[in-house]
Amino acid sequence: MVCRSFVRFTKLPRLALLAGLFGVSSPAAPAGPKVSFTPPLATAKTIQVTEIIWEAQNGPTPGPLRQAGTMTFCIERPDKFRVVFKEKGASKPTSYDISDGKTMVGYDGKRFYSQETARAEWPFPMMGLLNNMPGFVSCVPAVREGKKILLAVSQSHGDRSEFWFNPKTHLLIHWSMFIAWKGKTSEVMRTDYSGWVLNKPISPAVFHVPANGTQAR
Repeated sequence: MVCRSFVRFTKLPRLALLAGLFGVSSPAAPAGPKVSFTPPLATAKTIQVTEIIWEAQNGPTPGPLRQAGTMTFCIERPDKFRVVFKEKGASKPTSYDISDGKTMVGYDGKRFYSQETARAEWPFPMMGLLNNMPGFVSCVPAVREGKKILLAVSQSHGDRSEFWFNPKTHLLIHWSMFIAWKGKTSEVMRTDYSGWVLNKPISPAVFHVPANGTQAR
């Protein structure tokens, strides 16, 4: 499943890097007045958001970023969620994972799978972050691509991640990972976040788990 393989690949580095951002000042962050806040996701009961995912092409050296696909999240804490991944390309399959709080069912475009309890499976970086949301984040004001943002940076062994937050809402709008390779730093992953909706009731039908062998609507 493209969705699951991609997020499993990104889960550990993203969450590990995020862990370094919260509660401490990142040594790689640019100099400036620090802004600390508790992310709204820490207390949100329901969350809806869309992620556009970009990744570098495979090869002996990191290639240019290409759009991998779009993920849409509907989450109701503590353990209901609907995650749909549409891989880039008209002929590519749409995959999903849905939990009603008791059972999770997934579809990878070819096969269905399920497990008894939803909380046994947190395969997505977004949901892993939500499930382990720390107390506060420290950022500095910055400008990226002509936009005023709050920037948090994490760096380790030459690799760097940037997290851009909306300065008014304190919601995450962008994440990028850069790696150093043979003296050159290249962006190898990025996720753009949009359409945040917090604490709005979500219809129970959204979390309806389809029977194996049937498509979710």
